Amino acid sequence: MLRLMIGKAGTGKTAAVIAEIREAVEAGRGGGMLLVPEQYSHEAERELCRACGDRLSLYAEVFSFTGLARRVLQQQGGAAVQWLDKGGRLLCMQLALGQIASRLRIYGKSKENR
Repeated sequence: MLRLMIGKAGTGKTAAVIAEIREAVEAGRGGGMLLVPEQYSHEAERELCRACGDRLSLYAEVFSFTGLARRVLQQQGGAAVQWLDKGGRLLCMQLALGQIASRLRIYGKSKENR
């Protein structure tokens, strides 16, 4: 379940989230995630460790947005996808141009120049 806590600074949002995660850790409920901005991830992890102790790593994690994206890609197989380099893109464009050159009005002649 995703729950967003929004509000003005200093209203206790972080303390409420940490208290909720601490209760889940003490009860042995896993799968907790604290999603924070990149620049705050290290500090949030330290704060959560202070509140929850050593058992935290068994039940909850702190993620930045890029860290969460990496985890999703890793679990769903997207991290294994190899992207084309510049040479690969040029080859693909050349092949695509060869297949549709006769239908192009403006760039159709560029196939002949190669």
